[in-house]
Amino acid sequence: ARLQKLVLKLYDFSRSHPAPRQWLEKLVDKYRVDSVQKMEEIPWAASLLDELRSELRDARSLLEEGYALTQVPGGPYPYAETLTNDLAELNRLIEADATWLSLYNAFQSYRVSRLKPCKGDDIDACLKDEVKSFRERAIKRINKVRDDFFSREPADFVQDLVEFAPIIETLVEIVGEFSDRFDRAKFEKGVLEFSDLEHLCLQVLTEPSSAETRIPSEAAKDFQHQFVEVLVDEYQDINFVQEAIIQLITGGNITFMVGDVKPISYRFRLAEPTLFLQKYK
Repeated sequence: ARLQKLVLKLYDFSRSHPAPRQWLEKLVDKYRVDSVQKMEEIPWAASLLDELRSELRDARSLLEEGYALTQVPGGPYPYAETLTNDLAELNRLIEADATWLSLYNAFQSYRVSRLKPCKGDDIDACLKDEVKSFRERAIKRINKVRDDFFSREPADFVQDLVEFAPIIETLVEIVGEFSDRFDRAKFEKGVLEFSDLEHLCLQVLTEPSSAETRIPSEAAKDFQHQFVEVLVDEYQDINFVQEAIIQLITGGNITFMVGDVKPISYRFRLAEPTLFLQKYK
């Protein structure tokens, strides 16, 4: 049952990409690191490290907001010393050399201080709770980064990838076989899923010989001449297939998008929020 769920989940994720089979093959490539000796040598490690350091900077912002509240009238000023120590510890992590090993070593000596007692009639209880909340949220983020990525030596992660590679390759083969059989079953019954409609639409809008580069077909060009502008609401919920469709019918020049990436608590229909963030930047 767990394997079935995993196959279905991977199948669904592949269908949120314009070329599902190519996406699955690239997934296998991420695990083919036999000649790699260090995490830094893995092609995608640098981008992951950037994301983790960004998460630490977000935690620093929370601590800074908490510290600022200790300085206002009625603020829990006894907490200021602890938050100062928290920020010093966190800055040491952030300022470590931008390598996986450096951050791993920095985390090994990372410590969290206990909050000092904070009593007094001059202290606002609400401000006290708010500072605690900022600090707890920051520490939770820091601990998650540490526990998920820096609780083990970098070499152990590399070894995991080497050992997982043949397993992932077999899993991808199973997903491919499932996809073929599922397509045949739907064809025999004359039914389509929502993702089938998306991919068929993409097929109509793309020149057959340009699946990789996605050259607009005559149908797509007709749409490009038809629309003066295309407005996209809730753009944070879009996926790669839908983005490709929009680009093909607009040429990318007459598109206006609105949305907000912050409220995302789950990926609606396998949305890819990084598309929104890339446009935002």
